[in-house]
Amino acid sequence: GNGAIMIDTNELFKKLQHAKYDLLFWDELSVTHALAYDYKEEGHTIKFGISSILMPGLGFMSKDKFYISTLEFMESKQISFLGIMFAFYDEQEEFNRQLAFVSSDEMVDLRESLGGLLASSTYKHVGLQLKEVHIPAELNRSVKLQVCLFDQNNLAPSRKQIGPMLEDYFDEVAIDGIRDRRIVVV
Repeated sequence: GNGAIMIDTNELFKKLQHAKYDLLFWDELSVTHALAYDYKEEGHTIKFGISSILMPGLGFMSKDKFYISTLEFMESKQISFLGIMFAFYDEQEEFNRQLAFVSSDEMVDLRESLGGLLASSTYKHVGLQLKEVHIPAELNRSVKLQVCLFDQNNLAPSRKQIGPMLEDYFDEVAIDGIRDRRIVVV
């Protein structure tokens, strides 16, 4: 014929969608570059930001210099709290989301703070269905950073819902007297 090429646009879209989840790409990025790659800052009373990283949380935490690079990133953004949203496809091609919270504030017990978040009406409204992931001791070796990682069993909520949820929660916390703390979610 006329030299026309038939392209299945659905198949092309699917391939392009999956390309951004290429583990080789994310493995080669330094921790700092990965945290900064898709970072947005938010917050009214408490400054925070959210970064998206398209690989599994434990894989990211096992990267070289995870702790020192994360701490330096947080210091550069002037934050003591960081959230990291992970999205990835597993070996069975199933889509997954995870959410990590990182704190460098020695005056705050991260697990206790997250208990407040998970009990809040704001969290219940978004309905993330978080389930804590055990972080192996060899990956949890920092004295300056506290890290908690969760599987997000409700895959629908993304940064568009999680950002406002955290903002509402931090506003409530600030009203309870922590106005001067600087917090960031990556």
